[in-house]
Amino acid sequence: MRPLHRKVLAGCVAILSAGALRADGTEEISALLARSLELRCGPEQCADLIEIRRQGTVIYPSPAGDRVVPLAILARPASVFRLETGAGADRRVRSLDGEQATETLAAGEPTQLDAASRAGLRRTLDADEAFLLGRARAGDLRLEGVEAAGPGAAPGRLPESGFVALKLLGSEGAPLRLVLPAGGGLPLRLEYEVVGGTGPAGAASEVYSDWRPVDGMLVPFEVTVWSGSTAVAVFKYDSVQVVRSPPAERPATPP
Repeated sequence: MRPLHRKVLAGCVAILSAGALRADGTEEISALLARSLELRCGPEQCADLIEIRRQGTVIYPSPAGDRVVPLAILARPASVFRLETGAGADRRVRSLDGEQATETLAAGEPTQLDAASRAGLRRTLDADEAFLLGRARAGDLRLEGVEAAGPGAAPGRLPESGFVALKLLGSEGAPLRLVLPAGGGLPLRLEYEVVGGTGPAGAASEVYSDWRPVDGMLVPFEVTVWSGSTAVAVFKYDSVQVVRSPPAERPATPP
């Protein structure tokens, strides 16, 4: 077993033996975030993360045969998101940079997206698992509380106990529920409501798997998106890169 994986497993065992959280305690929420960050990458390394780049494929399951599309994602917390799918005539790029949101098709020129599409890109950025814990602890995402997670709708359901859902509000006011082990640990899934877009609306969840170390940080290399109990997309990454701020620019870690 790799040293980083061994550290995470040992930490999870120690933490889960410490007991459950109270549903409304801010100290317990802060401790949950701190322990989860420590297990994932250490508070300092998590705090100085300023960008993540992912490359791979997204698979859309279908009874007629899965559709596999090349994929590249760039994300910077709170302000920048770029999603590129397809190639050649099927290439599509959607970008968010502050208040500007654009779409580029094939080799064409970027066109401005409307306010609803811009808000959708910002919700997608808010839900990026690489930054969720750090942004919640820093106060960039509003903490609404913590509650029992329940097993969820996706297959491979969780046990009825031992997991909690951290309730957050994104910058667009969209609710997010991040499911973690009750004593802290790697995120298991993220639950949210799909609004607009081309996919099905309603309750959805992302389930994280195939965690691997990347420059001292554990990152999921596979993310399955569920609409209720139906898998609608599987993101599989071949390469993940993390970018950190220079030492002089690193923010202080909250106590």
